[in-house]
Amino acid sequence: MAMMDISTGGEHVVHPIDSRYKVKEMNAIWEEENQVAQQMKVEAALSKAISEMRPELVSAAEAQAIAAAIPGVKLKRVKEIEAEIHHDIMAVVKAMAEQCPGAGGKIHLGATSADITETAKAMLVHQSTDIILKDTKTLLEALLKRAEETKGWICIDRSHGQHAVPSTHGFQLAGFADQIYTALKRIEGDKALVAGKIAGAVGTANSYTELGLDAIGLEKKVLTGLGLPQGMHSRQLPPRDGVLYLFADLVILGNILDKMASDFWNLNRTEISEVREATSAKQVGSSTMPHKKNPFRLERVMGMSAILRGDLVTELELNFSHARDLKQSAPYRYRYPEMFITLDYMLRMMANIVSFMEISKQKSYDNIFITKGGVMAERVMTELAEKGMDRQEAHEKVKQLAWKAMADDKMAVDLLKADAQVAGLIPAERLDALMDPNTYLGVAREKTEMIIKSIQEEI
Repeated sequence: MAMMDISTGGEHVVHPIDSRYKVKEMNAIWEEENQVAQQMKVEAALSKAISEMRPELVSAAEAQAIAAAIPGVKLKRVKEIEAEIHHDIMAVVKAMAEQCPGAGGKIHLGATSADITETAKAMLVHQSTDIILKDTKTLLEALLKRAEETKGWICIDRSHGQHAVPSTHGFQLAGFADQIYTALKRIEGDKALVAGKIAGAVGTANSYTELGLDAIGLEKKVLTGLGLPQGMHSRQLPPRDGVLYLFADLVILGNILDKMASDFWNLNRTEISEVREATSAKQVGSSTMPHKKNPFRLERVMGMSAILRGDLVTELELNFSHARDLKQSAPYRYRYPEMFITLDYMLRMMANIVSFMEISKQKSYDNIFITKGGVMAERVMTELAEKGMDRQEAHEKVKQLAWKAMADDKMAVDLLKADAQVAGLIPAERLDALMDPNTYLGVAREKTEMIIKSIQEEI
């Protein structure tokens, strides 16, 4: 994997996902040409299914001609027709009909616009979700590789921004991998909830049954041919819960990336320097401070996660009335591409960050002793309790000695040895052993290895 290219290549663009945050593979799905292409595929699939069920309505030859017309339809022509008639789907139908005059009158037979738009939309969502799943697996592989590399690299973990007790970098990375794997599995399941619909004006399929078609069988035939699931119920628009489940889990995945980026960013701070975002030789951190190496990629991930959360709030506001209205139309055109392109960019950026970030084994170890050994106080307290001291008394005793060590810039182990009450219960050599952070890692390594093994077996 090479360092990710984050250069801006666009000119005369309005939205950053068209240039600065562009992911070519994902952007291609949401470009208008592809959206129209998916709509035409639905029209062709509907004609084919009708020809197989009632060839007297649409012959096999007519269905083939309709499918063959797709490559000849140009977006420019669709837009010209739409400018005249002010209806996007009828513009597609008319543009297709121009390319197959003999069969053009059979296009869109029995259908309502939403049969085409909502089914095509589901296809776009499925295609986009497949890319998200692929790139999530790439990030997982990068995390597992680094977790394996650093599973024995001791570091301090933090709570409330303060030193807590020893851990390992591998354990922390494995935790992120575990969360992302859970998100991956949920998104895989959510994808199956995003169904198409071929059910007519309000979902009752009146027009199809009037044509003598088995409407339920027709819908199944069309959707199965397009690789989509069939919902049990739809009005003119499918219920929104399926796509909202998916979007919620996409945003949760983005939130995990935000948490990762935030933690790495803090460890990247000059005074901590346990993790460093990789820097290219020609990178500039500041226009006036030449020494700067800013973790801007991490900051980009953190900032973009907020966009996703806002997009989800917008989507949750868009219940349509009765069978349908157009409240969700404009937000769909804004939010669907933005959510998928933004998250995919974040995933690829984070996979790159994880693969190339520098993790300082020595600095991580040195930082453990900033508290003069105070991070081992828990262990000493537990030993004192085992030796018969009241647990609350032991807590207060060790607390006061740990705080004094930091205040007086002395090693906590020396103050513990000098305390008669502590020394009376724990010999000096045992205190030395208790204060060794290398031996106070619990099941960090074991859990890291368990997580690595379990995820590797699945992906």
